[in-house]
Amino acid sequence: MQMNSLRSGVLALAAVGSSTTVMASEFTGPRIEVHGGYDRPSAQFRAYGFGSNHFSGGSYGIGAGYDLALGHSGVIVGAEINGDLSSIDECVSDATSRVCVKARRDLSALVRLGKHVGGALAYIKAGYANARFASTATISGPPQSFSSAHNNTGARVGAGVEYPVRRRAYVKAEYQYSNYEAHLSRHQILGGIGLRF
Repeated sequence: MQMNSLRSGVLALAAVGSSTTVMASEFTGPRIEVHGGYDRPSAQFRAYGFGSNHFSGGSYGIGAGYDLALGHSGVIVGAEINGDLSSIDECVSDATSRVCVKARRDLSALVRLGKHVGGALAYIKAGYANARFASTATISGPPQSFSSAHNNTGARVGAGVEYPVRRRAYVKAEYQYSNYEAHLSRHQILGGIGLRF
């Protein structure tokens, strides 16, 4: 009787481990995706008399990554790269100055750590970001005009949820925050759809 109970317990544990492995495998391997959503950069133009300014627009891009499972724990680790563009092209002005900002390409390389939770993957991520912004400043009395475009490096952190759909496809939603040099930062809320191989 005790031997049968022990055998049943071992089989139950094996079944749980096998189930966890199968579920975790839904989130492993190479992947590609398209994503987009809300983009809200912030910038400071103290030299022209402006404090912190916020701009709102859209962001869209592509990404690729690779994820693997850590044993039977349901924990997933991975890495990803992304390339994005933004619709931001706005100006701020007062009686004597006008500054316009255009957000251009944004690149990132991140590591990701996730956990299988109720059929989905909840994850956090962090890494390197590099964004290009172009700006133009016009000052009256006497009239002067300046323009520049710079690559700004920084750090990015984020968190999100990924959910598998038919076959090897998945959908996701995430928030990410980037802090660049030159008093630039960015909040983004993104959704995406991808495919695993």
